[in-house]
Amino acid sequence: MDSKQSDNSIQGSVGEQPLVLAVDEDEDNILVISYLIQSLACKLITTNSGHNTLNIATKHLPDLILLEIALPDVDGFEIIEKLRQNKTTGSIPIVVVTRLSGATEKERIINIGCNGYLCKPYLFEDLEDLIRTNLKILSDVRS
Repeated sequence: MDSKQSDNSIQGSVGEQPLVLAVDEDEDNILVISYLIQSLACKLITTNSGHNTLNIATKHLPDLILLEIALPDVDGFEIIEKLRQNKTTGSIPIVVVTRLSGATEKERIINIGCNGYLCKPYLFEDLEDLIRTNLKILSDVRS
């Protein structure tokens, strides 16, 4: 095992570029995320439909999911529950990036088994740190 991997290096499944699935109905949020993902040399797939999230995650098996809870077509908490219950997607890290900022929502997000929480508006660096941390943890687990 090579321990000389740089802290800036992020690896996904089988040493490939990590794949991130971003779920948000706001095109501007997706654009910001896409710039960040590109700067991290990751691949990105997106959807603005909560209903499609489980199918996309099952088909593409992303290394990380960035999820808005407040979606117009389905409750994001329902999406998380379905992802966690599915044997194929159950272990994919989920970071909630949401406009919901109440203490009740934050507690529910943590209790439902998410790997991170970030309230909009956020600092670009904070999202980058969450992405790096979750992809590094995943990479360490797979090593």
